[in-house]
Amino acid sequence: MNLWRSHGIFGRPIAKAAAPTMPAYQWWTNFGASVPELQSFAVRVLSQTTTSSEAERNWSLFGFVQSKRRCSLKPSTIDKLVFIHANTRLIDNITAVSYEEPYTQWEVGNDIESESDESGTDSASDDSD
Repeated sequence: MNLWRSHGIFGRPIAKAAAPTMPAYQWWTNFGASVPELQSFAVRVLSQTTTSSEAERNWSLFGFVQSKRRCSLKPSTIDKLVFIHANTRLIDNITAVSYEEPYTQWEVGNDIESESDESGTDSASDDSD
């Protein structure tokens, strides 16, 4: 069976030459336009990062919650405790940093009048000349 036998845009020499040299998600972005649903799915799946840090963090949190004193808890209860603990830490981290932006109070309707008063000219007197 020949894996390189393909039809349409997938059979073009440029698509075949690019396949082993570029990341898969990028190849689908460049050459998958003829099948948009498959292209969208392939790009989403292939562009995901592969790391175990989230799983390690989760296991660490489960180990913290399920101690020797709490070994008789039901799995659903442990899941809820981990959820609460993780989200409480997230909220604490967000509130510890000040995300406030400077506040400017705009006076609606008075901006045009104050600009003409400050410049010393009035647009109504300019029209009469």
